[in-house]
Amino acid sequence: MLIARRIVGGDSPIAICVPAHSALRRLVTPLDVRRSTLKEPEHGLLRELVEQAAQHDGPIIEVGTLIGATTTRMALWKSARQRIITVDSYRRNPWGLSPELHYSLTAQVLFFLVETGQIESGANGEGAILSNL
Repeated sequence: MLIARRIVGGDSPIAICVPAHSALRRLVTPLDVRRSTLKEPEHGLLRELVEQAAQHDGPIIEVGTLIGATTTRMALWKSARQRIITVDSYRRNPWGLSPELHYSLTAQVLFFLVETGQIESGANGEGAILSNL
């Protein structure tokens, strides 16, 4: 049995389905996606670092994707020639989602960036991606 669940935060909520047995505990508290990214004052520093990275060859590597909110911002700030490699084991998240559900949510958030070649996302295989640099 699947239960539909609404994730709140940002401009538009995201609906996902989770297995009933793992969802019952979390139905009481909505998922707050604001817990998935940097706080507003930290965005300025990150933007500076991403813009400075344009002076260097090679990709920007993000370790710890969570759901990709920060990755999306970095993709907006990076130079057109750069790509971002983002890796996560999908074993930990502040909402207690299973690794499979966590990965699925992140894949949906990052779908456009992956499909357009702006980022490369690694799941459970950080070592394989990092060894190819």
